[in-house]
Amino acid sequence: MIRSLLSLLLVAILCTFAGAQGTKRELTAVQQQQLFQKNRPMIQTLVDSTLELSTFSGDHTERSRSYRKVIMEFQKALGTAADDSDSGRVAEIGKHLDTVIRQGLAPSLKAANRQIGGPNGTGYKDLVEIRDRSVELVQWLQDKARDKWADTPEVRDVIESLDRTKKDLNESIGP
Repeated sequence: MIRSLLSLLLVAILCTFAGAQGTKRELTAVQQQQLFQKNRPMIQTLVDSTLELSTFSGDHTERSRSYRKVIMEFQKALGTAADDSDSGRVAEIGKHLDTVIRQGLAPSLKAANRQIGGPNGTGYKDLVEIRDRSVELVQWLQDKARDKWADTPEVRDVIESLDRTKKDLNESIGP
C-alpha cells in the first residue's frame, strides 16, 4: 500500500516536472533536453529516495530521515533558480517542495512521533532537527520569494501554501 502511494506521488511529481515548465509554448528538442538536464539531479534523487522510502514501510523515523536527501536537493535547485532570478522555476519547485513536505514528510514525522512515544522517545531529537531544518528551508524560500517575486500570482500562491505547510510541520511533532 505504502509503495503504491509513494510510486503514485513520484509519478505525479515527475509528470509535473515534465509538464509544468513555465510557458505553454511548444519546446524544441534542444530545449527539452536542456530542461531535462536541469531537472535530472532532482529526478534522480526523487527516484532513489522513493525506492529507499519503500524499504522503511514500518519504520517512520527512518522514513522521516530519508526525506533529508530530497529536501536538500530541493534546496539546491531552489538556490540555483533564485540565483538565476527565475521566478517561474522558483514557483514550480516551491510547489513540488510543498507537496513533498505536506504529503510526505509531515505525515511521516507525525507517525514517527507516535511510534517513538513522543518527546521522551529515542530519536525525538532527530525528528525535531528534521522538522526545524525543513521549516527553515520553507522560511528561506518564502523570504526570498517575497523579496524578489511576490508580484507574480504563482509565487504568491506558493508563499501562502507554504504558510500552511509550516503550520503542518510545526504541529507534526509538537514544540
